[in-house]
Amino acid sequence: MPVRTSAGYPTRDPGQRALKQALNQAKLFYSPQQMIAAAASLRPKSDKWTYSETGLRNFLEDEDGQLLPKNYDALATYWLYTPLGRALRYPDPREAPAFDRVTHALATGQETLPLGLKVDGRFYCYHGSYLHEGHFAIRIIEINSADDHILTVTDTVHDRKSFGKGNKVSTGAMVFADRRPQIVLYGHENKIGFSLMTGTDAVYDDDSELTELLGGFLVLNKDQKLAYRWFLMLRERDNDRAKMIKESGIYTRAELRAPELKRHSDAFDHLAKHQPGETHFIAPIRNYKIDDEQ
Repeated sequence: MPVRTSAGYPTRDPGQRALKQALNQAKLFYSPQQMIAAAASLRPKSDKWTYSETGLRNFLEDEDGQLLPKNYDALATYWLYTPLGRALRYPDPREAPAFDRVTHALATGQETLPLGLKVDGRFYCYHGSYLHEGHFAIRIIEINSADDHILTVTDTVHDRKSFGKGNKVSTGAMVFADRRPQIVLYGHENKIGFSLMTGTDAVYDDDSELTELLGGFLVLNKDQKLAYRWFLMLRERDNDRAKMIKESGIYTRAELRAPELKRHSDAFDHLAKHQPGETHFIAPIRNYKIDDEQ
């Protein structure tokens, strides 16, 4: 019978083998006390979970040993479900699942950045709304390379029109494929799950700094409808984050004519003048002929 967590969900490690493997690797670098303390650090403050060092040793030494669900939950949260847990399970990357190639690609975005180019900074991002008909969105995209390898991305919009008004945030990573920037975002706000921003045209200044990016934005919105929008990203030199977020939002064309939004209206004019070519492999299905049923 599969082990069930305290939340009532069956684990994907019914024999607890994966957790045992990760903990056996961890004990090469950490003491039982440190392993238990690390697991406890991720528990809710109201949860006074603790576990004995003897109990942990017995679990690791007994090939058929099983943990109680609450103890499994606590240890697995830290030592199985985190990036550290995956690394401990697969110390030899050649033996890791193919999925790890995806996470590795996202985690090494800095290495894909063409030599000499710079992308750090804050950008306004303009596109047609995928929630409100006849509306246009201004988002804030922040790119940060403070990590040695990851180009982290934060996407923020101050939504005044949708249910649950306020700042809507998603996060992700940037990578380059054949010198073209791509951003993968994940969040549950005005869009659901993963979304992809693929750059088709990038402009760099004399210092090799990204100043403008044009491309396609593919999302699943909160109405569970697929939306594809062209977007334009423009670097903001003023870089006042609070001011930028205040100006972000979802606007009608009439609202964009307000004097205080003139610069953003100009940006949408720039995007509207762009006439992209036919999107490959989407339009052809419209001309697909279904044979008459016999």
